[in-house]
Amino acid sequence: MQDARAHVLCQIDPGRAREATDYLTALPGVTDAVMTTGAYDVIATVTASTEEALRGALALARRTPGLCALRTCRTG
Repeated sequence: MQDARAHVLCQIDPGRAREATDYLTALPGVTDAVMTTGAYDVIATVTASTEEALRGALALARRTPGLCALRTCRTG
């Protein structure tokens, strides 16, 4: 069975991108979180062994400090 995976695109309050990246990086299942420029301030990749675990990780991502908007792009 293939892992469940999603990319999380975050718009963050000005000046809080580093805090948001640090928070996301510490979450279980987050394999990468980077600050970007453009429409989204932080992009994270979340991988989990089950759909349920992926939903749990995404629920935690919605608590990211300074989060204004979040878009999830499900892959795999």
